[in-house]
Amino acid sequence: MPPGDRQRLEDLEAWVAALCESAAPLLVEGTNDREALRAIGITNRIEVINRGVPLVDLAESLGVDGTTWVILTDRDRKGGGLARQLEVLLRASGAAADHRWRRDLFRTARVREIEELLPYLRGLQDRVRPVGRRVREHFVQG
Repeated sequence: MPPGDRQRLEDLEAWVAALCESAAPLLVEGTNDREALRAIGITNRIEVINRGVPLVDLAESLGVDGTTWVILTDRDRKGGGLARQLEVLLRASGAAADHRWRRDLFRTARVREIEELLPYLRGLQDRVRPVGRRVREHFVQG
């Protein structure tokens, strides 16, 4: 097992649990990102950014009640630019943007795209936990 895998797994599992506990609504780039977050256990409300609606209109519809939105865009130039643009638009529409979760995720997980989270998490689990133990944990929890 590579050094640090156990800590990365614990940190990522803690990140998932804390994000779910926060109940904060999330913004992601596409439907594959939403599906990946659901697959790793995220239960929060998730809105997709790239759904054919201009960003200004999306931000206005999301800013109605002054909600703080967690922005989980990919860790690339496009995702970073989109996150900054959304922050400005959300603020102008009465909402707020939270980048902390995105920053913490990419410090913990060695992925560049949100949709890579499930295979990354499974890979960590395979290296850190024997298969029999993971199966037992699944059935005990589920």
